[in-house]
Amino acid sequence: MKAVLERPYGCAEQTISSAYPSLLYLELAKAVVWMRTIPCGRAQTYLQLGYDRLKITSTPVEADLLGGRDHDADPALTAYAIEFLNEASGYIPVDHSEIRGALEWLLKNQKADGAGSAVRRDEREA
Repeated sequence: MKAVLERPYGCAEQTISSAYPSLLYLELAKAVVWMRTIPCGRAQTYLQLGYDRLKITSTPVEADLLGGRDHDADPALTAYAIEFLNEASGYIPVDHSEIRGALEWLLKNQKADGAGSAVRRDEREA
């Protein structure tokens, strides 16, 4: 089981995807009685590193959490991050104002049919 744990790396999407196994490992360890005796330090560390990487690559003012400084915001990636951070908050300290900001951004940029629309950086600054 520990073989799926890896240090988070790459862009926001890769960071979340590489940290998710650590989150799932911690959830499993909490749910399965015999696993509660197994140390979860590496999973905890990788989950925290994933969150820290997201904070570095994000632009909190824009509240998309995940587009990065030089990229367009992406509604699907933002939703993925919101889900990940909500689940991770049970195991690591997460700034919930960032999640709320990302959710507000997502709702603000939602089309009438419910679909999201990517917003270019220059459009957000206008």
